[in-house]
Amino acid sequence: NPGLSATTSSFEVETLKPSASFTFSDTTGTPYGGYVGLKSGDNATVSLVFNEKVVNFSSADISNSYVDISNLTSSDNITWNGSFTPKDNINHQITRLQTYTSYNDIKGNSGLTAYTNYFYVDSRPPTVSTLGLTDGVINTTTYTDYCLPVTGGIRVTFDYIMGPNYITTSTSDTNCAGTILVSSDNFSSCVRMSSEPGGSGSGSNTIFTLNPLNNLAYDTTYKVRVKAGSSGVKDSLGNNMSIQYNQLPGFKTSSYPSSSPTSGVFVGVGEKGKTVRSIDDGSSWDNESCQIMTDLNGVTYGNNTFVAVGDRRNGYGTVLRSIDNASSFSEVSGYT
Repeated sequence: NPGLSATTSSFEVETLKPSASFTFSDTTGTPYGGYVGLKSGDNATVSLVFNEKVVNFSSADISNSYVDISNLTSSDNITWNGSFTPKDNINHQITRLQTYTSYNDIKGNSGLTAYTNYFYVDSRPPTVSTLGLTDGVINTTTYTDYCLPVTGGIRVTFDYIMGPNYITTSTSDTNCAGTILVSSDNFSSCVRMSSEPGGSGSGSNTIFTLNPLNNLAYDTTYKVRVKAGSSGVKDSLGNNMSIQYNQLPGFKTSSYPSSSPTSGVFVGVGEKGKTVRSIDDGSSWDNESCQIMTDLNGVTYGNNTFVAVGDRRNGYGTVLRSIDNASSFSEVSGYT
């Protein structure tokens, strides 16, 4: 005999894990490198649309290493909206928001992880990392004990990528205009530069070089100032440098030796292109001079000519020549 059907009481099967479409939109961010860049004070909104109602969900279920999330609310436990701002002192981090799996649907199934698109967070004010000198070929990392040729320039290195439009200097006159200034009289007037500082280095805009329009003065101490605040330098996302940089004690340019020996001339050469000279058989010596910033290893004299040689420079060894009793040297190129 064929059997009869039998039916239990009804029950529900619910094993689908809750998931969400997780997006954000920026209201004040700056495009950077194909991503949204958020600096200090910027705001962005965040939206999650789940495939079903969820419980135990809050901003604590969203990773937020570099941002603070607030006002996360929902009227139906399916669509949630909130906002977030960058945390303070975050240095140029690429990141994205994600949900943890600590929330559940109404049946207790744990949620799936969801991600937003990537974005940048940079809320740390930029700072001057190092100052350097350049003679057009060789760069130094600091000013310490270096003699700057009067034909040399100044290099400012920041800790991260800067906004080149905010890096300006005095190019039309000696008024102290711009955000990076060089002065020998405590900024009553400033050195006029040949052009605006060009950016280079890691990320293309971390190092900025200032090239004076004319030679600097001999035996003179110069100082560098980098302006801060709303009218000062800014990084690539527009963060203001918070404290004005005033370089102390300054750097000193090459001394100008006298040109009329009273008796025998002695010349010494050394580190970073330094030269010293005596025009009285070694009884007294001029202050240090320099023309280049490459180490000089030896000097000799013959046929009314001083010749000094030194380390590699622009791919070649260094040869300097003087025919005016070492008052000045000219560089002879082409020697390996």
